[in-house]
Amino acid sequence: MKSFHRLFLLIFLFLIFLTNSAGAEEVILSFSSYATVKVDASLEVREDITVWAEGKQIQRGIYRDFPTIYRDTSGKIVRVGFFVKGALLNGKKVPYRTESRSNGVRIYLGDPNRRVPFGEQTYSLIYVTTGQVGFYEKHDELYWNVTGNDWGFPIRKVRFSISLPQKVSFSSVDIYTGYQGATGKDAQLLSDGSVQTTRSLAPREGLTVAYTWPKGIVTPPNPLLRYTFFDRYGIWFFIGAPLLLLAYYAAAWHRWGNDPPRKPVIPLFTPTKGIGPGFMRYVKRLGMDNACFTAEILNLAVRGFIVIEELTFEESVKRLGLLGNSDLMKKVVSFSSSLAGKRYSLKLNQEQLSRKKRSIEEDILISALFDEGRIELLLRQNNHKILSRARTKLLKYYRQAAKPLFSKNTLPWAAGFIIPAIIYLLLGWGGQAEMAVFSVAGTFIFSIVGSVILSVWNIWRERGQIMKKIFATLFPILFFAGIAQFFFLGLNKKSWYILIPILATVVMILLFRKLMTIRSEKGNDVLGEVDGLAMYMGTAERYRLEMFHPPQETPEIFERLLPYAFALDTADTWANRFDSILQESDYHPEWYTGTDISDLYTGRAMANMASSIASSIASASVAPGSKSGSGGRGLSGGGGGGGGGGGW
Repeated sequence: MKSFHRLFLLIFLFLIFLTNSAGAEEVILSFSSYATVKVDASLEVREDITVWAEGKQIQRGIYRDFPTIYRDTSGKIVRVGFFVKGALLNGKKVPYRTESRSNGVRIYLGDPNRRVPFGEQTYSLIYVTTGQVGFYEKHDELYWNVTGNDWGFPIRKVRFSISLPQKVSFSSVDIYTGYQGATGKDAQLLSDGSVQTTRSLAPREGLTVAYTWPKGIVTPPNPLLRYTFFDRYGIWFFIGAPLLLLAYYAAAWHRWGNDPPRKPVIPLFTPTKGIGPGFMRYVKRLGMDNACFTAEILNLAVRGFIVIEELTFEESVKRLGLLGNSDLMKKVVSFSSSLAGKRYSLKLNQEQLSRKKRSIEEDILISALFDEGRIELLLRQNNHKILSRARTKLLKYYRQAAKPLFSKNTLPWAAGFIIPAIIYLLLGWGGQAEMAVFSVAGTFIFSIVGSVILSVWNIWRERGQIMKKIFATLFPILFFAGIAQFFFLGLNKKSWYILIPILATVVMILLFRKLMTIRSEKGNDVLGEVDGLAMYMGTAERYRLEMFHPPQETPEIFERLLPYAFALDTADTWANRFDSILQESDYHPEWYTGTDISDLYTGRAMANMASSIASSIASASVAPGSKSGSGGRGLSGGGGGGGGGGGW
């Protein structure tokens, strides 16, 4: 007898163990959904979700995700209304809160300050949603994803029932179960018109139903005019944005983008005091390049503040401290000197610094090139930081000095942003929020990227190195392609066209930033002086200028204006006019020393020398190595509703 009691006790404990083991998994024991279709086509839904809580994922309660923005099978964006009426836990009110998601709303059910007891718990969610009923020519329909396909728990049983404003037989009832897109039929239609699953659903599986009924039971809602309008004509707003922007910028450029009328240009025989050759070029081309920098250095030399020395390869190696007594090293230097180009050194002429008054540009360059007590600067890449710093300081001064000469018309240019901004705002207000946000983000990012690329291109274009030009050409293409692909992945494939108006808008924004920059009246006056000086130096025959009484041509005139001729691209013509004059006077420039100074007795040689120095400066300024019906019916997970949930 005692043995029987022990056996009974063991069996009883074993059954308890099995029962506890079976309940150790957090699951949805039942998912009951009751939908009431109102006369106004709104849908009131009560979901009773009974879970087995083990304190793992379900600690404070559960959450329910409900999509309010999704795409139908035609790619059209669908938006529905949604609001919560109440929440219960085991028949009693329970706190809840909502949180916006990218495509809908998440509802948290449960008290954040209290843990859920272990065992069976029933959460009830009551909500109203609109835009779910489909109205077709011969019938109306509710195509409804009952559970959603994003639950992380298995669902033991699902039941769904529906009621209409009038008692009427349903025309048809279709059922689909399984993962998203599946066509399973693991559910049955009960005698009262409700649907119940015939097997447990695994995580990410769901139940979808499609009920149809005769016309006239539910009144179709009148959609807001703005939604129907933008659904129908929204694409034309995207196409029209760059066209309207172009029309505005064309009108703005016609009104504000042209320089004021200029005075007639007459030859000018001497530069205006205080305007250096580099600044003249800056004003003429509305920007700085290496020629501006080189012209200012040449002017320092011509003015006597520095001496430009041409070095042999052996001498440059010696000054770098690389030449020893080794015979092998001397042979290498001897051989390399026959292959190497010209090398230059800039030496500070300290005597002239105290004798002559210097301009602002001259002070900037001298202090930058010869700081820390330096009296000599080799034009080599190891000194690129010094040269780049000097160039940057010069550019900063140019920009400051040129402010009265230029007008960027920033206000009328920036006003153009209002056009796409208003269009995108209208699209968002009209229900195209996803497209509107994407367009704003795309326009902003592409504009920033485009500005950076243009800046890089302008810098590299000045360096004149072939490989950098090739890379600078390929880089924008590859970069834009990568960014475009990145954005394209976030779009429906049928909506790729949105990239075209975005890119067109960005191109116009960047293009008209440049076109809207003009010279002021004072800037025109300076430009007239620049063109007048260029006319004088660029005229091949002196006799054509006789009526303007030009000064007598002397080596001093040639020398003084050589930096200006270089800056204004008239160096060759200017040099040719002085060939015979320089040879007859046995011209020896004090600001230049080289291995064979007799080669500089012609103007052409002087122009070539200036060009060679410019190339050396450009190379040395670069760091080493810098080179109908329910479309979509027939699938689990289709239709309205849906979403999923989990524990929190």
